[in-house]
Amino acid sequence: MKKTAVLISGYSGAGKSTLRTELAKRTGWANASFGDEVRRQAKLRGLDETDISVLQDLGQSLVEEDALALCLRTANSAGFTFANSFLLDGIRHVVVLNELSKLAGPERTLHVHMVTDSAERQRRLAKRGVNPRSQHPVEGDVDRLANLADLVLDGTIDLDENVQQVLNRLESTEQR
Repeated sequence: MKKTAVLISGYSGAGKSTLRTELAKRTGWANASFGDEVRRQAKLRGLDETDISVLQDLGQSLVEEDALALCLRTANSAGFTFANSFLLDGIRHVVVLNELSKLAGPERTLHVHMVTDSAERQRRLAKRGVNPRSQHPVEGDVDRLANLADLVLDGTIDLDENVQQVLNRLESTEQR
């Protein structure tokens, strides 16, 4: 399989990290999450890395300050380079998607967007003890990201089906 960057976007609780984790198991590719990086940055700054409001505010400010630097730090923290295949979830900004596409090369980028209805996302987040502010600016680009996706997946269907859809898309792009 050619070197590919699978970039996963969607709202909190849509199933992005679950999909990334399963794809990493099946492909053996390096993988990372912007959420993990934002939590790491919060801890380094002495902020509460368990408070969703703190994380949303910090994530938004990191993107506004320097989206490219955030992308590079996330890759570096996870120990991968943009020259190899990788999986990255937690994309909530068009500017971040664009930076990642430039870093990886647009011809080898697969943008997957997870869609899950609001009630199901709230149920999932409540199970984790999270109550996100859905109107936070960090969520502002998510609907636009859906329109830019190469593949839109339903986060409520069987995980194996979603993984297979991604793998099928990767295989079909490989044959082009």
